[in-house]
Amino acid sequence: MKKALLILAGAALLAGCSCKTGPQTLCSSYRGVLPAADAAGIVTTLTFDSNGRYLERTDYLGKTDGVFNEHGNYNIKNNIITTVNAAGETDYYRLEKNQIRRLDNRKKVIDGSLADAYVLPQTAGCVPFGNVIK
Repeated sequence: MKKALLILAGAALLAGCSCKTGPQTLCSSYRGVLPAADAAGIVTTLTFDSNGRYLERTDYLGKTDGVFNEHGNYNIKNNIITTVNAAGETDYYRLEKNQIRRLDNRKKVIDGSLADAYVLPQTAGCVPFGNVIK
């Protein structure tokens, strides 16, 4: 009986530590270089946890004081990720296989010659937030 309780307790502990994703959650990290009007590009890292929170780090290439970190909440509906930062600003991404695609403010795919530049490939599965921004 004690052995069964120890196994059950161990399984519960492991389950509590693992990242679980469901239909409305995501637990992944994505990184790529997005286009910028006034810089060589924006190295962007987005990390989503399974509790509906996200972290975003942007590094404007060639700019001093061009590194920014923000956080907020996200939700997913019909493969569209909506992020809302602490200031209430909203961005949209489409969830694709092993990547996310930045969308415009109407939730539409950005087209034209730079269309493929708005893709952030998946870089990791679940990563504790403390290990993301350094």
